[in-house]
Amino acid sequence: MSRIMEKEVRGALNKSKASEIAEYALKHNWKMHAYKQVSIYCNTDHIPGIGTVTGGKGRLILDIRDNAIKIKIKLGNALNFERKEYVIKCSRDSYEAIAVLLKVLGVEEGFVRTFDRTDYETADGIQLTVKLNCLMGDHFELERNSDGLSIVDNYNQIIDELGLILWSKEELAHAIQNDHDKVKAQNIYEYLKGEL
Repeated sequence: MSRIMEKEVRGALNKSKASEIAEYALKHNWKMHAYKQVSIYCNTDHIPGIGTVTGGKGRLILDIRDNAIKIKIKLGNALNFERKEYVIKCSRDSYEAIAVLLKVLGVEEGFVRTFDRTDYETADGIQLTVKLNCLMGDHFELERNSDGLSIVDNYNQIIDELGLILWSKEELAHAIQNDHDKVKAQNIYEYLKGEL
């Protein structure tokens, strides 16, 4: 599955702001999905087309949520706020095949992050995600996949009405680096075997 270019902004939040977002979403009849997410950011330093986790041209991520493992390739640096995303969805019992595939490609280690995630989605496809208990710090991500005038207006209205304070590129880089400084590389197969 591929998605068109995502345009996202992020910023810090606290539990009070997370509750305010939940109330706002309920009032506006947004779809809601809450779950624990495990993301494994794969070590792709040796792959020139992707590069390092902090300064690369993209990211290779394993996302574990609900009953699925998603293999994601995000092309473009996270600090540029625009990336193209490709997703392969697998069942959780495919973990060994995924680990073997990655190993054959030279990717054996990853950086594991867990957090509580709630996705809210508007009728026109704007997604507001709240991530709590995250090493990067509690934060939100607001994402759209279109530059249509009505969607951009709605996107900006959400920011204004909720009083969301966006991270600058420097603040986002600091949050990402702070996160990376706390996480040690783990063997992907061993982690998946123990988790699943």
